Amino acid sequence: MTAVLMLSVLQGCSVSAREENGAQDKKQKDQGTPQSITIAIESDVPTLHPFDHKSVTAGYMNALTYNCLFRLNTDTLDPEPDLCSGYEALSDTCWRFELEEGVRFHDGSLVTSEDVVASMEYAASFAQASDYASFWNRMETDGEGAVIITPEKPYAMILNDLASIKIIPKALIDSGNDFNLNPIGTGPYVFEEYVLGDRLAFTAFEDYFDSEHMPSIKKLVWRIIPEGFSRTIALETGEIDVIIEPDANDITRMEQNPSITVLEKEGTRLNFLTVNTEKKPFDNLYFRKALNAAIDKRAVLEVALNGRGSASVSQLPSVFEGCSEKGCGEYDVEAAREYLQMSGYAGKTVIFSCYVYNDTARRTAEVIQACLYEIGVEMMIEQLDYTAYLSEVLREIMRPPFQAIRLQALTGIFTAFTIPIR
Repeated sequence: MTAVLMLSVLQGCSVSAREENGAQDKKQKDQGTPQSITIAIESDVPTLHPFDHKSVTAGYMNALTYNCLFRLNTDTLDPEPDLCSGYEALSDTCWRFELEEGVRFHDGSLVTSEDVVASMEYAASFAQASDYASFWNRMETDGEGAVIITPEKPYAMILNDLASIKIIPKALIDSGNDFNLNPIGTGPYVFEEYVLGDRLAFTAFEDYFDSEHMPSIKKLVWRIIPEGFSRTIALETGEIDVIIEPDANDITRMEQNPSITVLEKEGTRLNFLTVNTEKKPFDNLYFRKALNAAIDKRAVLEVALNGRGSASVSQLPSVFEGCSEKGCGEYDVEAAREYLQMSGYAGKTVIFSCYVYNDTARRTAEVIQACLYEIGVEMMIEQLDYTAYLSEVLREIMRPPFQAIRLQALTGIFTAFTIPIR
């Protein structure tokens, strides 16, 4: 499985925020620190487990409740120490990591090197985490305050991978704790409540170890509001304070509202079309080239994102160093027809389904659908809620003979839309 055909839209990461009106937090707001805020997200959370998912939304919640040995700097994307107080490479394939002293889990227990080893081994037992939790050949503790990790061979991404492996208590792993229901970590917030399809609540962890990143907001409430316009109305009326995923069609409206601040920054997320290259007709290189040449990425931007974003033809967002457009394919309908002729599928009936899970993805898919129709390829669109989408994508991907394929390649899990071929 590989994403060889890609429609990519480098979407600016937009956040809309509204000052609260309630008297309860007036003093804190005057000082720039409200006691609580309510954040709207479009998709329900499939799980609160640290490893059993490939969900961006679940990742938001994991970031509140867990820490890793490293974290990625939000400005440079470089790994920097988190639970790790110091580290060194003992050889090309052996690393030693010192742990911060006195760090406590939400249950009050102290973090030890045994917890780190147990967390990494536990992460490796989940297929969804195998792309970042299977790089080592051997691990061992070096006293209670250090861990020695030995990859099978020199591995340049070790610090980045360690920024994805959440550290959890060994005692809870051994006792069979359900981390979806009881997510215990060392993070800045403690899980408080989850009401299915409605909201999640977190409170600040008073014993958080990192004084530079202490949570100043005491309570975070995440409201699940699937419809983009409903999120906008909730922001305008003061029902919520922040939108993480504003509908692109509403951003101009929000910019014109003096009580709303819109923050927009180039982001790292790619929205793209993924196909199964082990199934016909997608195993045919020229057929894939035909689809790629037929898709008008500029039209996708205008329709799906109201022009807010940039078309990306690379497999990396442009914010990453090393991004290149060398050898990229251009939008060219005539070239698409030629590729289709070369593939042997010209004049044949080709129909497949595309899964989407939100309004932006549906608008994107509708543009693609129209583009492909121009060259005689029919794409059906099936819209699911986010949890059902993830479940269906995994079901399609993991059915025989694909169980043995590492999930590292299953980029469709991260996309706004992905194709199942039945």
